[in-house]
Amino acid sequence: MKRVYTADNRALAWHIKNILESNTVAAEIRNDTLHSAQGGVPVNECYPEVWVVNDSDEETARRLIEEQVESVVAEEAQWLCENCGETNYGQFELCWNCQAERSSQS
Repeated sequence: MKRVYTADNRALAWHIKNILESNTVAAEIRNDTLHSAQGGVPVNECYPEVWVVNDSDEETARRLIEEQVESVVAEEAQWLCENCGETNYGQFELCWNCQAERSSQS
């Protein structure tokens, strides 16, 4: 077994596990309940981890995880409103400040 991902929360670890398994990569979660041990154990030791069952799936798993992370970053790209100059998050099509529509150039 190989560790392929360390998450900062349980939901993200389970999301990554589900992505892997939907692509026929057997995986399991470790440290899923160690959050309650924080304080007596270093915080980074308590993070949930995703492990692939078969070592041969490590490369595929890492590629799938990277694709997922890249898609999230792409969704979060910011844009500037041409009307008021305000910065907006990428998932929004209207400026939060002036409600102007996002231009096709943003």
